[in-house]
Amino acid sequence: MAEWTKQDRLIGIVSVVVAFVGLVLFAIAVSTPVSFGWFASAGVPDDIFTSDDFVMLRHGAVTGAVLFAAGLVGIAFVLGIRRGAGRR
Repeated sequence: MAEWTKQDRLIGIVSVVVAFVGLVLFAIAVSTPVSFGWFASAGVPDDIFTSDDFVMLRHGAVTGAVLFAAGLVGIAFVLGIRRGAGRR
């Protein structure tokens, strides 16, 4: 099996750190309660809009999810490069 190059190690470490930071950021943002409100004209008086399907995420949660996904892609990339190098 081929040895790990310095570039493989660097990309792998950065990917793991990015995935970890994204996971922590997402967990913190999701655990923080979100409240919002607005005033608007209702179509029918005394009608209340409720939905169980409506989910509101903070920017931190979205950023954390994107960082986590990018970290996982980087980890998969390094592992794929390593596996491909081992078959040469």
